[in-house]
Amino acid sequence: MRNDDEVTLDVAIAVEYGTVIKDVAVKVKANVARVAALMLGTRVAAVNVSVEDVRQAARA
Repeated sequence: MRNDDEVTLDVAIAVEYGTVIKDVAVKVKANVARVAALMLGTRVAAVNVSVEDVRQAARA
């Protein structure tokens, strides 16, 4: 969604099983807000992060 002076972003992520989902979501939210503001040159009103999938770690 975009207004004239700000944007709201929706981001869907997949996390690895065993990670702290809240920690991942907080980091994603901060990084997306920072980069989007720099790229778009506008204020980021909100970044909505939703976890779409939890995956097992790849075996080495």
